[in-house]
Amino acid sequence: MDTRQTTALSDMNKQIEELRASQTQQSEEIRKDIGGEISALKDIIEKYFANSPPFNQREGKQAESSSDLTGADTNRRPVPPDRFPPDQSASKTDHHPFDHTQNQNQSRPNSLSSRLTKIGFPMFDGSEIREWIYRCEQFFSIDSTPPELKVRFASLHMTGKALQWHHAYIANRYNVFPLWPEYVAAASERFSELFDDPLSELVSLKQGSDSIDEYLEKFDSAMTRITLAPEHALSIFLTNMNQHLALHVRQFNVTTVPAAAKIAKLHELSLAHTPAKTARPAFNPSQRSSFTQNKNQYSSTTPTTPQSIT
Repeated sequence: MDTRQTTALSDMNKQIEELRASQTQQSEEIRKDIGGEISALKDIIEKYFANSPPFNQREGKQAESSSDLTGADTNRRPVPPDRFPPDQSASKTDHHPFDHTQNQNQSRPNSLSSRLTKIGFPMFDGSEIREWIYRCEQFFSIDSTPPELKVRFASLHMTGKALQWHHAYIANRYNVFPLWPEYVAAASERFSELFDDPLSELVSLKQGSDSIDEYLEKFDSAMTRITLAPEHALSIFLTNMNQHLALHVRQFNVTTVPAAAKIAKLHELSLAHTPAKTARPAFNPSQRSSFTQNKNQYSSTTPTTPQSIT
């Protein structure tokens, strides 16, 4: 092995070692960032529960109140439950001193158990950002997620190029997490399509060879990105529909897109089940030529006159 090959191999080994070192450093930085986010979440959760009194203190107060009640009534004979009047027995059963779970659930409806439900948070790898943002907002609405936790929850469910972008984005902000609207705007600018015009996409959507169900599905998907008045949406829907269906729908003076789609679908089904017309027999030129020959032969013969009888 000559000197050139040895030098090339050593250079390649150095490059490989440098790549390994950079990858290790990046992975360590990502682990530190994720660990910091998890610790921040723990701090917020601990602060949230620190504002409410501990369960033992509440139980102790309830035990003291119950002991006071039992001490005051030691000389009184116990009365069976069925001896109480209906209103009094109902009030005693409704306000049981040891029923602390019901009071706890009523006092804190948005506790940690209600927020951190088992609903799967949507993952994001950099594709279909509009659907991902919509699902995230649905999750935040159901879970009553605080505004300061939305971006952190979303970043924990990113993979691939989306996670790399998030890491660079937060690093450029000096590890200061923005609020959700600002984060959505930045992510949309990075991962959205090059030419994004929802109204133009809706107007250019034609039915073509699609069925009414397929056309309605595409129309609804385009409508999720913009807000239009019902009459404007209906006008675009009928204009882009096949005209033999649209003219039939306009006869009913519909006011909504679902009503127009229902009538168009019924008419489409009726056309599909209409029996086909019987085809006329094809014209045969040989039959016409034979008919012409017979006609000429008949006209060429001279009729015989009958002889007179004398």
